Amino acid sequence: MSHFVLPQTTFVKDEVCQKVGVTFSWAQANELAVYGFCEKQGREQSGTSLLRREINGGKIYFYKHAELLDDPELRKLINESNTTFISSRNVPITVQSSRNRILELSPDTVLPKLLEWTRMDRADLDELASEIVTSSLTKGADLRHPEYWEVVMGLLLIGRFDSTRALLKLHSEADTVPFFEADLLLRSIPVYTLIGSDQPSFDLFKPYCATWYQMMVSMLLFTDPIVKIHDLNYHANQCIEYFGGRSKLKLLDHTILALVDSNLNLAIKYLLYTADGGWCAVHLTNLLDLAGNLNKNSRGDHIDFEQMLLDYGEMLMSHQSYWQVGLTYLEQCKVHGWDAMKVLMLKLPLTSEEKALKIIAKAKEYNVTDVVNDICKVMATSRLRNGNLSGALTWSLMSNDAQYTDYIADKYLRSYAMGCSDSEIGCSQALMNLGQSVLISSRLTFLAKYCEFHSLYEEDKKKEAASLLIRLIDSKVSPKYFWFTLLLDALPLLLNEHPLLSHDDTTIILACLEELATDTADNPIRSTPKFNENTTLLRKEITKNLARSLLIESSNTTNEKIIKCV
Repeated sequence: MSHFVLPQTTFVKDEVCQKVGVTFSWAQANELAVYGFCEKQGREQSGTSLLRREINGGKIYFYKHAELLDDPELRKLINESNTTFISSRNVPITVQSSRNRILELSPDTVLPKLLEWTRMDRADLDELASEIVTSSLTKGADLRHPEYWEVVMGLLLIGRFDSTRALLKLHSEADTVPFFEADLLLRSIPVYTLIGSDQPSFDLFKPYCATWYQMMVSMLLFTDPIVKIHDLNYHANQCIEYFGGRSKLKLLDHTILALVDSNLNLAIKYLLYTADGGWCAVHLTNLLDLAGNLNKNSRGDHIDFEQMLLDYGEMLMSHQSYWQVGLTYLEQCKVHGWDAMKVLMLKLPLTSEEKALKIIAKAKEYNVTDVVNDICKVMATSRLRNGNLSGALTWSLMSNDAQYTDYIADKYLRSYAMGCSDSEIGCSQALMNLGQSVLISSRLTFLAKYCEFHSLYEEDKKKEAASLLIRLIDSKVSPKYFWFTLLLDALPLLLNEHPLLSHDDTTIILACLEELATDTADNPIRSTPKFNENTTLLRKEITKNLARSLLIESSNTTNEKIIKCV
C-alpha cells in the first residue's frame, strides 16, 4: 500500500520578498537559495523587448529538503548499502559471470518475482491477518472484524492461499458446503484459469486493488500464470486504462511501467526524481553496471553513471553524518572524482579540532594533499584570530607551508617582544619534540632555538644557555625588533656572580646594542615600557663585565687569546 505525504508550505518572512516577489537558485544539490527579485522591462540593441530579472536587496534564505538522510530509521540502510557498494566495486574480474546472475530473469519466472514484489507492497495484510487469527481462536471472525473480507480477498489476490484458507476456517459459516469447496479449490492450486472468461473481470478485482500494478499481478495470477516478460506491457496498459489512463499516472507509476517494459535506463531516470536523494537509482545502476547491462538496449535514454555518483556523493557530503560515506562514491568517479573530493571536503564545516583531524585523515587517505594544507591553514587562522598562538603554530606546522609558518612564528616573536610572557603565549610546549619540522621556516628555526635557551636557563644550565644566546645574537638571524629582547635576556647573565660571558661575548652584546641604538628606522621596541631605563642598565652592566672579563683573562697566563678593545 502506497503512502503519500502532503507537501509542506514554507513562508518566507521578508519585507523585500513580500513587496517584489521571490526567486531561487540552486545552492547545493539539495539546497535552494531564496531571495527577493524584481522584473524590469528593457530592450536589446536590436530593439527586441527583454524581460530582465534583478536582485532587489534583502536577505538570502537557504532551504533544504528533508531527505532520506534525515530519517533515523533509514540511516542504517544507507550504511549497509554503502558497505555492499564498496564490496561490489572491489569484486575481481574473474567472478564477472557471477555478477551476471544479479539480473538473470528467466521468462518462466516472471510471475513469482512479481508476486514476491507485490507481497512486499502489501505487507500490511500479514499484520492484519495475524491480528485476526490471534484474537479469533473460534469461528465468527467475520463478525468480530469488519476488515475480515478485505484481508481475505487481499491475501487471495497476492497468492497467499494457505493464509486465505486459514482465515476462511474462522468464518462463522466455515462448516457449510461453499466453504468446503473453496478450501478444496485453494488446496488444488495452481489452477490456470479460475476466472472462466476470455476477458479479464476488472470489476471483480477493482475493490481490492489500490493500484493498476496490483491489479495486473492479481489478474496474471489467475488468468495467465505463465506469462512471458515481453507480454507484461500489454497487460499493464489494460489495467492502466481501467484506472483512468496514462494521464492519471504519477512518478511511481511511470517508474514501474518502465520496468515492466524492460526499459531499465528510463526507470533509473524516473528514480532520480524521487525524494531519496538518488539512493535507489545509484545502487540499481551499480548492479546494472557490474552485470554489464548498463546502457544496453537503452533506446536513447543514456545513463551517465559517473554523474549519478557525483550527485549522490555530493548530497551525502552535505550532511554532517555522511560526508565520509560520500567519499566512497566520489572515489569511483574516474574523471571528476578527485576534483569533486577536493572542493567538497573544503566546504565541510570545521566545527571542532576533532572534526578537522578526521577530514585531514581522510584527505591523506585519498591523497588530496591540497585539502590537508588548506584545512590546516584555516584552523591556524582561526586560532590566531582567537589569540591562541600556540594552537596557530601547531596547525601551521601541519600545513607544511613555510611562508605561513613564518607568518605565525613572527606573530609569536612580536607578541613576546612587546611584553607578553611565554606562559601567556604558550608556544614553548608546541615547539618541543618537533625535530626536523623546525627547519621548514627560518623564523621557526630561530624560535625553537630561543625556546631551547629558556629551557637551558630554567634547568640551571647557565653556561650552555649563555653560549646559545651569544650565538643567536651574533648570527643576527632574529628580526631586528627582537634584538632588544635578546639583550634583556643577557642581562641576568651579565649580573651573575660567577662570570658566564667572556670578553668577546660581552663585545658581541655591546655591538648589538650600539647598532640598535643608532638605528634610525622606526622600531616599535622603542615604545616598550622602560626602554631607556633598560638600555642604561645594559650599558652599565656591559661595562662592568668588560672590565671584569678583561681583568680575569689578562691575569690568566695560559690564555693565548688577543683581547679585543672596543
